[in-house]
Amino acid sequence: MKEEYKNYGGVNGSGHGYVNTNSESFKAVRKAIKNDYDSQTPEERMKWRLYGLKTKMEFYVEPTNHHTKDKIFTVGQYLREHIEALGIKHKEFAQYMDIKESNLSALLKGKRRLSIELAHKLGEIFEVLPSTWLLVQNKNELLEVGQQRSMGKRYRLDELLGKVG
Repeated sequence: MKEEYKNYGGVNGSGHGYVNTNSESFKAVRKAIKNDYDSQTPEERMKWRLYGLKTKMEFYVEPTNHHTKDKIFTVGQYLREHIEALGIKHKEFAQYMDIKESNLSALLKGKRRLSIELAHKLGEIFEVLPSTWLLVQNKNELLEVGQQRSMGKRYRLDELLGKVG
């Protein structure tokens, strides 16, 4: 099943969510973007990709962002994308970051938590605040616990006060 995307603000906030991709103006914009992309060096392209990933992470952890409340993107998924943007091997990345390759692998697979120290290292290298890396992890844990708790007992203040008073 294809995931549905709703653009509530429309194109550039116009309120209209549809673009005529056959229009001459759309084709001109697409051509200008392609020409700009083609003129960039591989390093510039990498920096733009990293910037895009940073923005994606910041949007994901934004408290008012309700569009990703059921879809979990792990720290490992984001980190994998960052490493791919660099075009280096996981082994090289682990060595540079002074971590065991097995620990990096476990983090990428979601079997290991991100430490505060590693969040700081990632923040320095990718220019993404350490708190953003940790917020991704915390958001995911909250989503997972919330999904589990939705099936269990509900806790309510009025019930507590009724039992105490």
